[in-house]
Amino acid sequence: MKKICAILVLMVSAVCTPLFAKQTVESVCALISKHSVTSGDFVQEKTVPNAKRSLRSSGTFLMCSEGIYLATKKPLESAMGLTKSSLIRVTPDGARTVIGMESNPTFLGIANIISAILAGDKNLLEEHFTAAVSETENVWHMTLVPKDETVLSAVASIELSGDAKNLNSLVMNNAQGGTVSYKFMNHVYGDSLTNAQRALFKE
Repeated sequence: MKKICAILVLMVSAVCTPLFAKQTVESVCALISKHSVTSGDFVQEKTVPNAKRSLRSSGTFLMCSEGIYLATKKPLESAMGLTKSSLIRVTPDGARTVIGMESNPTFLGIANIISAILAGDKNLLEEHFTAAVSETENVWHMTLVPKDETVLSAVASIELSGDAKNLNSLVMNNAQGGTVSYKFMNHVYGDSLTNAQRALFKE
């Protein structure tokens, strides 16, 4: 009987023990910035206030210290890149434009958000955001609320979530209502950008 009880205790412990230790802002930042280059597939869903349907698109993503680059494949081919100082857009006809953000505090603030997240810079995040981390069933969640009033007028909050290995989703809640959410899948990691990848961020 004692042996059976011991086995049951071990089984319960195995089920109840988290797959990773309790997460903090610092540990989540370390996880996000662990790899120099992360690429994969994404699905974007955009909801608009008072609209009865959402807009869905999909494609490939690239995250690195230079910024983030989203190449949409469906429903139309286009691309958007965000660096620390510029917004890069590629339209369905292949036309490429680069917009400097020095004169737009809101866009510049959002760029700083993305840079801080991708760099996993805990101090920078906490300087610009109120950050809170929670866990549910071995999935971590981090909520970021901008401290800057200019950014807060456009972005109410950003929600990140993932597991012990990956950043799996990002949800941007707009101040005017509506959301833009990204699901990241099929992660591939690298130590450095290829020449082709580096060219995507050329300003």
